[in-house]
Amino acid sequence: MAASRGAGMAAACVGAIALSASGMAASAGDARAKEGSASMHKPGMANGEQSDKAMSSTDVSHIAGRVPRPGDRMRAAMRSQAPLTNERA
Repeated sequence: MAASRGAGMAAACVGAIALSASGMAASAGDARAKEGSASMHKPGMANGEQSDKAMSSTDVSHIAGRVPRPGDRMRAAMRSQAPLTNERA
């Protein structure tokens, strides 16, 4: 009985993989038809900007420094609720 179950599970897995691969291929084709074949790594293709291949480490650090980190909202909220004085009772 275990052998028949294994063959059925294998067939189900192959079917699921084929179905998801065909769905991703259809989605990619649809997006390419509607949006064109723009690439973020080709110069002038992504929103008229230049390629990011030529960015220096300083440029990358400058851009990455503006990305919010996990917990930034919570720390800002806690700072705004903190008491203004440091009095002890």
